[in-house]
Amino acid sequence: MKRRSYAMMLAAAAAMILHGCTEDDPTSPPGSVTGGTAKALLPLSYYHIRDSDGTAPKDSTVVTLLFEPGGTAQLYVANPTEAIAYKGTYSYAAGKLALKFSDADFKPDVSFTLDTAQGAVTLPFKIFSDGAGSSTWERKRLSPQHNFAAIFKAALINESQTVDGAIDRVVAYANALIDARTADKRAAATLASSGPELTAVEKTPNGVRVKYDNGPWNYILLYSWPATPTSGALTAGPLASDPRVHLDPESPHNPISDPPNKTALFIAPFKRLKFYSWVDMLRSGAGMSPSAGYHFSGSENFEFDAMEDLLSDRGYTVKQIVNDDASVTNIVRALADGAGAPGFIAINTHGHADGALTSGTFLGGTQAITGIALKDFEAYRRERDALTAAGYGDLLTYDGGTPDAPATLAWTAIERDMRPGSYSYFLTFTAKFWEWLRLRRNVKFDRSLVYIGSCLTDKTPNLRDAIQARSHIAFNIAVRPELAGATFQYLCKSLSRPSHSAEESYYNIIRIANTRQMIYAEDNLYNGLTSAVGKGQQTELKDILQGYAFDGTSMVPYQSAGWLKTAGADPGAIWWLLFSGRWGQNAQAGADGMRSCWQSFWKDGQTGGLANPGCHNKAPGRAPVEAEVAYASYLLSGLPVVGGSSTTRLPRWTLNDGR
Repeated sequence: MKRRSYAMMLAAAAAMILHGCTEDDPTSPPGSVTGGTAKALLPLSYYHIRDSDGTAPKDSTVVTLLFEPGGTAQLYVANPTEAIAYKGTYSYAAGKLALKFSDADFKPDVSFTLDTAQGAVTLPFKIFSDGAGSSTWERKRLSPQHNFAAIFKAALINESQTVDGAIDRVVAYANALIDARTADKRAAATLASSGPELTAVEKTPNGVRVKYDNGPWNYILLYSWPATPTSGALTAGPLASDPRVHLDPESPHNPISDPPNKTALFIAPFKRLKFYSWVDMLRSGAGMSPSAGYHFSGSENFEFDAMEDLLSDRGYTVKQIVNDDASVTNIVRALADGAGAPGFIAINTHGHADGALTSGTFLGGTQAITGIALKDFEAYRRERDALTAAGYGDLLTYDGGTPDAPATLAWTAIERDMRPGSYSYFLTFTAKFWEWLRLRRNVKFDRSLVYIGSCLTDKTPNLRDAIQARSHIAFNIAVRPELAGATFQYLCKSLSRPSHSAEESYYNIIRIANTRQMIYAEDNLYNGLTSAVGKGQQTELKDILQGYAFDGTSMVPYQSAGWLKTAGADPGAIWWLLFSGRWGQNAQAGADGMRSCWQSFWKDGQTGGLANPGCHNKAPGRAPVEAEVAYASYLLSGLPVVGGSSTTRLPRWTLNDGR
């Protein structure tokens, strides 16, 4: 596409922006480095003002020239919904810049003097047309992460890099900035003025973590989630038409596995906000447009209102904290001010691999480098003061933090559109937040189910170890909202069935993924979602959705103990015993029936046969072993009816079986 026609297309595209930008500060950093090295260019961004023939970018369109380590130059052209990039080479020595692009549509090959201390410069080529001429540019004073997004997008758009490779480019650029400050003081004089220094960077699966002035880690999302799932449709299993599958038994009236608080808390900071997602469209070749790029954050897949009604019918009081109301202060109140932790907690927000979760407190739009620390955001200062006034000031000082730099809070930068640096900043609470609740506020989650319908939080054990919930279910990848929402709905619908435990619900999710077959009505939620991640990542649900039980000492994975790993037991046999134990529509009677069949037939290796067709039909195609009967009856009623092994029995969680 020719530059002139592309510029016209950019100028005509509609601007769709979630939050307004603040203007970047165009003032010059102190000092001149006309004798500097290539390191002097790394932190700088040059923005095109106009060509010598008067052609200029239209409103909402930006043209930026930036520099990566290793001599890579990028020309990045973008409006809110579309972008194009050109990759070139450069060298800079003794105040002279050599710049070369070799694209058929953009091919300047020039060498000229460049004073990196000057705010306005003239370059000896035009942007929007060929032929002799020059262009005027403004060097802007920007935070390092401003260029992160442009480098990431340019690598994907122009070079067909993988997402992983594009993030590597950002990390290399950030490390080069850090090295330049350390190794070359003259180059450091050109860095973006007197604001806080970038001192550390780490790669994450969907962006980077950064530190400024060795402060707390903050988070930059370079994309939100991977490509749309492509797994095939589920088929109806042999039992799907069996009417007994759809009968719910009477509750065992045993509250031993219920939470003492019949309350549920749904936290969804982005329930009604729109964000821009473009990576999946780019990778699929579907193209980008305003209608395709902007969408709700994914909370519509959770059906929070319908699930509230469902849990209310099972005796729960449900509270939703959504959108702007999902401030850290309000979240603390909901978790800490009741008679104990809510029995059921579900969170849908932007998550991070170290367990951090983003709140609904909007800190601001694109910031200059002087606005990087939390204390520099006015919205944070208001939140800080609100926490202190509400009596939660020790949250800010927990684990060595201070009110201006707490260990429990950070910020997350989320892109708003295709232009470089178009971030929205939100207050984020780290895994230490939950540790503070548990250790300083005595909020115990050891009788709660916690579902984290967010990206990556189970990549490390930080969050689950900090919460220590009776049942904890979360993802270890950047997960699509369709899958996260389906899992939440599945848990609500499955656990609303009397005698169904969290461990059983998790097992059934894995069963659906492994067999690609539906049995229960709610199984259809996973239709097309059983292989639900993008290229280069794990694709099977059993690998990306993890469940745990807190045994009083540690978080034990469902996949390595309990139902799935009981010594001498077949998990499929346990499922059948549970199924058959509910045929009489009374959970306790079903467990008692298992005891009777065991004592009369099964312990002797007999199914019951013609002597007892009931025991014969309830057997899983053979006489079950003791461990299978013990675990199935434990899952059904809360108490095993025979001995069996107790070493792998996981703590049981049920919604409201005591009613």
